[in-house]
Amino acid sequence: MNHFTFSILRFAAFLLSIILSGYLIIIGKPILAPLIFSAFLAFLLKPYSAWLENRTGNRMWGVILSILSMLSVIFGLILLFGMQLGKIIGNFDDISKKLNEGLQQGFRLIGNLLGMRGSQVEDWLTDNLSSWADIPTQILTSGLGSSAYVLGSILLCLIFVFFLLLYRTSFYQFLLYQFDEDARKKGGLMMRKVVKITKEYLNGLLLVILILASLNTLGLYIIGIELALFWGILGACLAIIPYIGTTLGGLLPAMYALANYGFTWHPLAVIIFYIFVQSIEGNIITPKVVGKSVRINPFVAILALLIGGALWGIAGMILALPIMAVIKIFMTNVELLQPVSELFRDDLYQREDVFREKYDDDRYRILNYFRRQE
Repeated sequence: MNHFTFSILRFAAFLLSIILSGYLIIIGKPILAPLIFSAFLAFLLKPYSAWLENRTGNRMWGVILSILSMLSVIFGLILLFGMQLGKIIGNFDDISKKLNEGLQQGFRLIGNLLGMRGSQVEDWLTDNLSSWADIPTQILTSGLGSSAYVLGSILLCLIFVFFLLLYRTSFYQFLLYQFDEDARKKGGLMMRKVVKITKEYLNGLLLVILILASLNTLGLYIIGIELALFWGILGACLAIIPYIGTTLGGLLPAMYALANYGFTWHPLAVIIFYIFVQSIEGNIITPKVVGKSVRINPFVAILALLIGGALWGIAGMILALPIMAVIKIFMTNVELLQPVSELFRDDLYQREDVFREKYDDDRYRILNYFRRQE
């Protein structure tokens, strides 16, 4: 009969690996963040790059043309955004003044409904509203101050994308031959599955953004909000950051509507519209387009969001869900970690019995990893 005892050495090695990995992730942000962004972009561009390679008969030209095509689309969006953003910046002082007036009107109304005296409301507005009004300016100043860093990261990202696409076969072969001959077939199958599902996830996410941009723009145009295209696309792009991004995507045009129309039905209509769109997106669009295979439950998503934000800031928040989706794919293909992958599922509350029915076996117990056989 086999006897198992707890291995202090294995447990210590595990803890040391976690601590060292966390430290390297934090200090390696300037390189790792662009590299991971590049890997996801390479997944998206690979089919188009391969098609261009077949047409030109040269992989390097295929990669270069695919990157140039991507840059032309990005520059077009930047030009469109720049023109509309210029209108906002040009009228920034006027918009800020109108926003203050609209907020004052709204808070006075709320104060009256709560039975507060007019002097109390005025005192509170004097103490708090001025600091709130400075937030957009602080965000804008901070963004301009970090523009050099952002530009450098984008350039590094493009370089990484080029080499990842150019050397993709060599990288794949290197990873494949890390498996011994017996496990190579299974390892290759797992890698192909990871690549396939990751590409489907990223393509689906891109399609969701396009759908949201169209819906947002159309809804804001019908409501009568100026620069509807700008706010619609911005809200769709912010949806990449789960929960926080979708909230900002609706809050920004609502504040803009408040600044332009005052405390009327327009800001309320914008908020109601965004709540409706996000409800449709979360329950219909994303499940149908992205699929349930890589969807993650809100608890894990929020936890990943907080960890990503703490480690890498905005970049970490954007990358949190795609990285967790890839981790989930790996876990589903590693027998020991399959029960953990179940904890990531968005329908976890409907699969409460799966651990008792499917994973009640020694080979699925994670504690066995910290035991040594005697």
